[in-house]
Amino acid sequence: MRGEVLRGGPAVVISLFVAAFVASSACQVVAGYQTFKGHPCDVLPASKVDEDGLDTLVLSKQPDGSCYWVDKTEVTVQRYTQFLAGHATPIGWDHDRCESWKTAPSDPADETDDPCTLAASAESDPFRLTKPIRCVDWCDARAFCQWAGKDLCGGITNTPGVTEPSDAPNPWASACSPEGLSLPYGNGSTFVSGVCNVGLSVDAGQCRALDHEEYCAPTDVDSFPGCTGPSGMVDMIGNVSEWVFQCGYNSDGGIDGPDPLCQHQGGSFDNSLEDVTATCWGMAAIDKRAARDRRIGLRCCASLTEAEHNLTMQ
Repeated sequence: MRGEVLRGGPAVVISLFVAAFVASSACQVVAGYQTFKGHPCDVLPASKVDEDGLDTLVLSKQPDGSCYWVDKTEVTVQRYTQFLAGHATPIGWDHDRCESWKTAPSDPADETDDPCTLAASAESDPFRLTKPIRCVDWCDARAFCQWAGKDLCGGITNTPGVTEPSDAPNPWASACSPEGLSLPYGNGSTFVSGVCNVGLSVDAGQCRALDHEEYCAPTDVDSFPGCTGPSGMVDMIGNVSEWVFQCGYNSDGGIDGPDPLCQHQGGSFDNSLEDVTATCWGMAAIDKRAARDRRIGLRCCASLTEAEHNLTMQ
């Protein structure tokens, strides 16, 4: 069911029990996301602030009558810095995938000898607090989301290279475009230059105009208001690609270690407009779990609280 939200694997996928919605004549979905009539999640606000009063979450309503929360923006450097301050030695590494090899969180702003930090240093103020955090690996991303009371969004399953968990929903793409369109803006299929921070030309001066430098780079989150999905998430296309849950297996057929390939979706400032990885439902890019790249950041998803779920069932 595409509307279920992945929370650490199939064993803990939270079902929203949409059977009650389907059975109710007052809750009929007519023709997709824009024509919901009496959607069960209409009783919830379109957005909310998290328990810490720091992150804005937007509600992603799905055609099957389910819904879940998604970070409005990519996780910022400021928010990640709070995570580092709260967990100098994080507990809560993914037990099955990270705990055996990951001992401390990546701290890209301070690790001046890290290759990713060095690559980002060619930019102007690469770790400004309002920019998206990047140069963090998959384990950092998942630990942050769980520390913040959320989780990594699920990605594409049953793809070449074998991903785990399999046969799970794809909340990241469903949030980007619930109707299954390639793009979250315009007519959903036509690439438009300048709407998102992707495919911009250095030669034309676009990147220099945006970041005051000769290199393309991420901009502050929410700098491209036109790059907004139907539920209100911004920059799901471009700026930085975003780690999602799905990963492959290691050489022994297990899921542990730094080498399994993990997905990130949405593309970055470094992709072309025609790149299928820079779309909502296109092929996800993959890198090793331990990869730290100035083009990869993160965004988190969250299931409804019990009280919110109960409201949708009334």
